[in-house]
Amino acid sequence: MKVYVSVDMEGIGGIVEERQVSGEPFDSCLRQEARELLTGEVNAAVEGALEGGATTVVVNEKHSGRELILEKVHPAAEVMVGHAKPLETLDGLDRSFAAVFLVGIHARSYTPQAVLAHTWWPRVTDEFRVNGVVIGEIGLNALLAGHYGVPVALVTSDDKGVEEAEALLGDVEGVIVKWGRSRYAARCLHPSKMRQAVREGAACALREVGRFRPFSLGTPVKFEIDFTQAVQADAVCIVPPFVREGPRTVSITTETFEEAVRWSFVGEAIAGHLVQH
Repeated sequence: MKVYVSVDMEGIGGIVEERQVSGEPFDSCLRQEARELLTGEVNAAVEGALEGGATTVVVNEKHSGRELILEKVHPAAEVMVGHAKPLETLDGLDRSFAAVFLVGIHARSYTPQAVLAHTWWPRVTDEFRVNGVVIGEIGLNALLAGHYGVPVALVTSDDKGVEEAEALLGDVEGVIVKWGRSRYAARCLHPSKMRQAVREGAACALREVGRFRPFSLGTPVKFEIDFTQAVQADAVCIVPPFVREGPRTVSITTETFEEAVRWSFVGEAIAGHLVQH
């Protein structure tokens, strides 16, 4: 049984501020602590997957930098590192996998009291909608996994992220590793207890993997993107497949969600170059 672990950072227990995830302004102590917390939580998910019957565990470090401490990652895991991968968060996923774990994922933009909430690219993308349904990164990953017939079985996040996953996906094993008090504050357990909860949740998810279903919002797919600035939508609409839907909104309509995601990466790359620093 193969398991795919997609690792984000903002939803990891104990991580609550920008300096921990971006290193700007640079703070080596905070950054190192965040890397330790992330690596420990990933290892807990790998251990739980193995306890639950996994024979292969692939870990994808999908954040923008190098966060996982490779020498400390569980030796049973195969690890994908670096960025600009063809399908980023789920690169290399295919129908041979039994389940996807979203470890350290976060709630979508504008979620009240959600820790470090955003949708994909801060200062570039504000909101995604697929066939009229608002999604964040949880939904994006679940839809892309669903394209390959693979269900999201485990979500670890703050309480707001787990609530979002349960509302969108229905049956999913959700593990709360912190309780958001604001964008930059949370109530946390000791890391050992957070890791125990993740390990137990991962094992349970795989033992009961048959209860989860691939997620879909139907086809064809209309993927709408709200950018943060009108000029970003101006630039993206130069590319023929994109259609202007509003002052900051463009859309792309495709036959599959994978195709929509690939086009969205193109649009976001164009828009990202227009961010005013």
